[in-house]
Amino acid sequence: MDSKSLRQSYAHSPGWHVPQPAATQPVTLTTPMPVTDDANITLTDLLKSFSMQYTSTAIAMPWEVARTLLQVQYLPKDNAEDVIEEESDDSSSEDDADDSYFADPDATPTLPTPPSPPRLKEKDKLPQTSPILPPTLSPLALLRNLSIHPNEGYSSLFKALLTSTIADSFSAFLQPTIHNLLSAIFLQSPHSSDLVLPITSHLLTGLILSPLDVVRTRLIVQSASPPPKHSSSEYEHYTGPLDALTRIPPSHSFTRTHLLIPTLLEHSLRPLLALTLPSLIASTFHLHPYGPHNTIIWGLVELASSCVGLLVTLPIETIRKRLQVQGDEGGKQLYTCVPTRPRPYVGVVDCLYRIIKEEQGYLSPPLLPPSKRSRSMSRSMSRTMSSSSHVQIEQRESWLNTTGIPQLYRGLKMRLIASVIVFVLGVVAGPEGEKDVGWAEL
Repeated sequence: MDSKSLRQSYAHSPGWHVPQPAATQPVTLTTPMPVTDDANITLTDLLKSFSMQYTSTAIAMPWEVARTLLQVQYLPKDNAEDVIEEESDDSSSEDDADDSYFADPDATPTLPTPPSPPRLKEKDKLPQTSPILPPTLSPLALLRNLSIHPNEGYSSLFKALLTSTIADSFSAFLQPTIHNLLSAIFLQSPHSSDLVLPITSHLLTGLILSPLDVVRTRLIVQSASPPPKHSSSEYEHYTGPLDALTRIPPSHSFTRTHLLIPTLLEHSLRPLLALTLPSLIASTFHLHPYGPHNTIIWGLVELASSCVGLLVTLPIETIRKRLQVQGDEGGKQLYTCVPTRPRPYVGVVDCLYRIIKEEQGYLSPPLLPPSKRSRSMSRSMSRTMSSSSHVQIEQRESWLNTTGIPQLYRGLKMRLIASVIVFVLGVVAGPEGEKDVGWAEL
């Protein structure tokens, strides 16, 4: 007879134990893969882990799609066509300057012809194909337009779901593995710095998975329907993640400078801020959130650090996604479901400058989506025309709406709401809720 009791037979495995967070313990920003004591992990365990990751990713995928589309959406000012035309005139003006330098000084000067008003070239205009959604600044309106569009539908709310699940699963496995490997190689004593190894592990993980991140962004932004046959040679369209991974343009390799710089910035600043801001805020306001009964204080500190971190990382994320979506100069452009800039950005600084200079925070009359007006509502709509015009004038006069700085923070409200929800769940769970990290993934 086996001496093991019934309670011991059903006791949980030691591999399931989650240690309590401590002040000297390095913070892990990704959910680690489940660890068991068995040397061989069965296929059933892998399928269960992948299905849980797939389900949790599917819950948040519509909001990820809305945030990505808002970040890459191009809302130009009224004079943005002139600004874009100036880019094409720079090269021609340089050629004219060279010709005038080598011109004959004795030749009879000709009267200069008045310059024609700058116009956007036909090839540089925003494509007005049917799959493009009407521009909007509301995530809910964007999700609604995406779901009811005949060429998109509800399935478009879960674009790149499989790619996101694979990328998140690899990230959850690679980051702790790289961290442990670096700890075994470089860690000499337990009192070494707690910042270098976590930041390095997250940075290397982001660099390794950057091709999947490019594929995920391009699959989300592209239209669900392929381009028309007469223009299929001008646009790029992928049938799936494998097709996109094998057909990524050479200019979108993570080794190129215009994508390498934002990748390094995002995957180094994000863990750096997550590791340093809570302690910095707590010490600045003389808080002591590490006690067993200070769950609310620690939650407020994490909420404040999350909000401050978003102000730093969100513009970098926006610039990176725009550089991932754009095509090569003179090459094929991605067949997108939202308007994107007709000319590609040169780099990180140029993208930042163009967003601030060219874009706006309101929908001008040419960009307003056509509304379906019924006959019964025509009278009420005519009565409110005057009031809506006054609202539009007030929007134009707002400094935040006339500059492109707020366009770097599209999706900020969604992130702040998510941070508040996490704070509320942490307060409701209490100190004992730290033992169960299952809800944190959702």
